Amino acid sequence: MKTFLPCVSAVCCVSAVCLIWSVFGHVSHLEADNLPPNSLDSVIQAKSPRKAATANAKLFDQSSAAQLRQMKSHQNSAIALRASWELFNRIIPEGESLQSIKPDLLALHRFAGFLEGRLQLQLPEWWETMLLSAKAYSRENVFFHAPDEWPYERTKSGLLARPEVVLRDADRGLIATIGDRSCRIADNLLETSRRRRPVDALEILIDGDPAYIALHSDRCSPYALTCLDRKSGQIHWSAEIWAAGGLATYTGQGYHFVGLTLKKNVLHVLGAGGDCVYVETFSAKSGKNIFRFNTSY
Repeated sequence: MKTFLPCVSAVCCVSAVCLIWSVFGHVSHLEADNLPPNSLDSVIQAKSPRKAATANAKLFDQSSAAQLRQMKSHQNSAIALRASWELFNRIIPEGESLQSIKPDLLALHRFAGFLEGRLQLQLPEWWETMLLSAKAYSRENVFFHAPDEWPYERTKSGLLARPEVVLRDADRGLIATIGDRSCRIADNLLETSRRRRPVDALEILIDGDPAYIALHSDRCSPYALTCLDRKSGQIHWSAEIWAAGGLATYTGQGYHFVGLTLKKNVLHVLGAGGDCVYVETFSAKSGKNIFRFNTSY
């Protein structure tokens, strides 16, 4: 009977490969784990767009690809989504380009899929279309085109709104109707919003008694999200949507669309304009912010 002995060189090669994989895999794991807790906390606890921009730059600009991949599984969605976006953003060449660059479309699809999976919701078609339209002059200057078919139409009230939203004048306010449900929007809510910044459009979600209303401009400036009793018009709570944060100065007209999605007592605000796409999530009952993500900071 013949006895077969393993090839010594083959065994050595396999052992060497395993050793190399083990060493480099271990180093990569250690590198990914070496995340400064204070930087993570600064992102999660940021109380203003400017502070969020500073905290994001400090954490994500200095993170390796391995660290970013690990942060994609972070329990806080602000961290996870920003890490995923940063991985996409690094595909764009460094430096400023005189001509716009069309980033990798497959990478944008991956990001959209990651976002849908993370939030467990279907993205509005117009929002995803705008995300996939992204072009860039640099990593810091990514912009998005309006869809060919705008999700808004001009109403008789003068405000832009989705086609299924009917707005009509009423005594001391407006009545917004979707299907067989209506909500009264008092003049004081409109006036308060207009005193703070221009109001060009209205997005509304009516869910039983409460109605959720976003009155915003045609630029990605901050705006208010308000929860009303749809019959009395009484305000249950109001929260600030940061959008692009007011960190840029706008001139002329632009485009900015907002969609509201309610799932398991969580209200998702999905917005997109020329300079950013964003997601901000709130408790539907209290209006407490859960997380914010924006491509511009």
